[in-house]
Amino acid sequence: MAFQETYPDMLKLYRRRHNELEVLQKLMDRLSNEYPVLDRATTCLSVGTGYGEYDIEFIRRCLPNLKTLIAVEVNHDCVLELKANLHSNFGDKLNSEIHEMSIGEYMQLYDDHNDERTNEPSSTKNNLNLKNLPNKEIDVVLALHVIYFLNKQSRAQFYKKCFGQWLRSEDGLLILANVTDNHSMVKLANSFKPYSSLTSTTIKDELIENNVSIVREFNYRCPVDMSVDTVDLHRLFKYSFKDSNLSEERIGEAVKIIAPDGRAFHDCDLCVCIKLN
Repeated sequence: MAFQETYPDMLKLYRRRHNELEVLQKLMDRLSNEYPVLDRATTCLSVGTGYGEYDIEFIRRCLPNLKTLIAVEVNHDCVLELKANLHSNFGDKLNSEIHEMSIGEYMQLYDDHNDERTNEPSSTKNNLNLKNLPNKEIDVVLALHVIYFLNKQSRAQFYKKCFGQWLRSEDGLLILANVTDNHSMVKLANSFKPYSSLTSTTIKDELIENNVSIVREFNYRCPVDMSVDTVDLHRLFKYSFKDSNLSEERIGEAVKIIAPDGRAFHDCDLCVCIKLN
């Protein structure tokens, strides 16, 4: 199998192994029916948007009146595809504001804004107008398969920014998708010391510690075909663990152990969160 070098191409290869999008589509339809507030939402912040496949589907199914999407994505190739995908799906009907930066850099903008108001030197490395940053104006924050890439300090800052500066106080929603302990890539990571993957168990505990309530939780499982060439798994592992020097051969050997018959599972949680008063 020839591997295409961009991150979105690698991600698409991995997603062909399972049917998560199909499962999420059904869950999104249920969310749309259960939460009328989504129908009224006009602003959405998406972090770690990637090339937009899942987020665009969420907008189409759950946010019919969305007017503004703010997307934060660090990968340049993903940003290019995201812009094209948003245009092909929504044209000029959706005002999209895409920030090519990490989640940490986006959160830093808010600290820089505070520095600006107190005449302190700003550390921001871009030309964004800090005065235009949304403050308590976001209806929905989407974080689909991204929080477990953040370190503990960044996660704590993310929860604080979500409910302290981004979301509307009265009815703002945080929507999360995270992997569980039974996820095939988690098991793959855990088979190589010292690598390990953060899972939804830790993230849910942290949310509770931050006085955030998980008001709806869907646990879902998608079969994963691990029987074909593992080059995309190798690349995905290398992306998730930047310092990994594991060879494709070692990844392939580990895959045979966790999926001896070529089948594994893509186990995840989809959660709806609100801030407790």
